[in-house]
Amino acid sequence: MSGFHTPYSTPTDEQAALVGHIVMAWAITEFNLRHLASRLAMMPDMPGRSITEGMTGHATIERIEWLLHLHAHHYGDQVIGAERRVAIADAVQLAKSVRGERNTFAHHISFRTSDDQLDFFSLGGKQPAPSSYEKVLQLHELKNLRRKIVSANDALETATGLIPEWTERKSEASA
Repeated sequence: MSGFHTPYSTPTDEQAALVGHIVMAWAITEFNLRHLASRLAMMPDMPGRSITEGMTGHATIERIEWLLHLHAHHYGDQVIGAERRVAIADAVQLAKSVRGERNTFAHHISFRTSDDQLDFFSLGGKQPAPSSYEKVLQLHELKNLRRKIVSANDALETATGLIPEWTERKSEASA
């Protein structure tokens, strides 16, 4: 590995596998968020996915929140209904709640301090605030985060199914 890691500071196979699962699960979350945004924008899935491709999780969540507001106030909840809109907002909030924890993996470098613990340090260009400089996660916290991201994905998939699917020919309700 690079000069940052010694043989002892390198994560164990279990730790590395959990980090990999978290990263992969979040990639699925971002796909699910973009798919949900496409449906809320009342676009056929393929053109919608091409427009949302490359959007960050944060930007997609903001776009979904704006689209939910649009459905409530511009369309008067006539397309998806208030109950479905609230269920969708709840699913998005679940994804939003794990986004910050996931950012630890995207914006910090990890070191194993024991077989049960990883320390994450910010190595960004600006001086980090003391509270964000170091994060410590126990093995059980990594497992819990993976479960929470998978749960968020399940909720997002369910939420997407609540929205009518738009084809290039006409609108077809899939729920």
